[in-house]
Amino acid sequence: MPLASKTASNEAVKFDPRSRMRNRRATWPGTANRHVLISRISALGTGPVAPDYLDKHQLRGLSLERIRRDRILHEALATGADPLHLALGFNIDHTNAMAYANAARNLLSGPAEQALLSAARAAK
Repeated sequence: MPLASKTASNEAVKFDPRSRMRNRRATWPGTANRHVLISRISALGTGPVAPDYLDKHQLRGLSLERIRRDRILHEALATGADPLHLALGFNIDHTNAMAYANAARNLLSGPAEQALLSAARAAK
C-alpha cells in the first residue's frame, strides 16, 4: 500500500496513519517489527526498511519525520497521553514526550471528543 495515492489531477491524497497501520497489521500480523514502514524483508526482523525501499516508495511532500510525528501523536491519543509510554516506545526525551502528551490531551479535551468519551462510558 503506498503512503499516499494519486488523484486524477495527479495530486497526493492525504496520508492516513490509521489506514496504514490497519493495512500493516493485516499484511504482517505476526511481525515483531515496530517500525511504521516495513517491507517483506524487514517484516522478518526488527530493523528498519532499507534506504532503497524509501527511495522507491516515498512521495514528494511527505517526509519520514512527518510520518513519525503523526505516529507518535496517534499513539499518544490511543494510550491516554502517557508521556512515559511515549518516551520509552519512541526513544524520545521527556520534553518531547510531554509535548506530544499535552497535544493529545488538548485534542482529547475538545467538545466533540468529550461527547464521544461520555457516550463510551455510558455504553459500559
